Amino acid sequence: MDCALASRGRAVVSRGHFEIFSFGLSSGFRVYRLEIASSFFSYTLTNHLCLCADQLFSHSFSFQNRHELGRQPANTKLAATKDVRQVRCRGGNIKFRALRLSDGNFSWGSENVTRKARIVDVVYNATNNELLRTKTLVKSAVVAVDCAPFRAWYAQHYGKKIGVKERAGELVESEDIDDVKRSKNVQSKLAARNKNHEVAKNVKSQFQSGRLFALITSRPGQCGRADGYILEGKELDFYVKKMQKKKHAAAEAAAAKASGA
Repeated sequence: MDCALASRGRAVVSRGHFEIFSFGLSSGFRVYRLEIASSFFSYTLTNHLCLCADQLFSHSFSFQNRHELGRQPANTKLAATKDVRQVRCRGGNIKFRALRLSDGNFSWGSENVTRKARIVDVVYNATNNELLRTKTLVKSAVVAVDCAPFRAWYAQHYGKKIGVKERAGELVESEDIDDVKRSKNVQSKLAARNKNHEVAKNVKSQFQSGRLFALITSRPGQCGRADGYILEGKELDFYVKKMQKKKHAAAEAAAAKASGA
């Protein structure tokens, strides 16, 4: 009958008859071998670790391998300055770990335009309120961005102002820009663009406040950027409702705490 050759950290199983062979290698370390119909099943029980026969031949017993390395989260913060570090990864690849960011590229989907905008605040995070309090920039976080770049593009592309404030249901000033001389060709282009064109009401109201809600789609801790898109339509209504609900819950909790004190 063949036997099993074993040493610390590795095991070699040879062909034999049906048998269960058990022996101790060191304190708290045992190897069990079972052969049924020329199939080998080896179980190594150490520190709640189970390895099959193939793994026993090719792997050594270690607590952590290089390819299993995990690093600390970036926890990218919203700040006035930008700080991005390079991290050398497996295979010689480079990751860009953003520690602090202040702006990003955001696209306005319905108008098919992208502009670099300053991130003003982090307004909603479905994962954890702590990320909202510490103003941590992560993927899928809702942020408020400055609308000035998009307002300037709108005025140049459509020849109109956007975000004009209303008073008593009427605009305070005209949306048309009349102090710029334009050729007839440019005037015809602007007229064609403004024909049957209208910005959604919930987006236009954000231009009046000077901030636009945007969703971050990049991973700041991996690529070093905080890029995303402007929220519109039903998605915007969904997040606005979530933010209002969370705000009311926080106000009720503060009121209950004050009354209890």
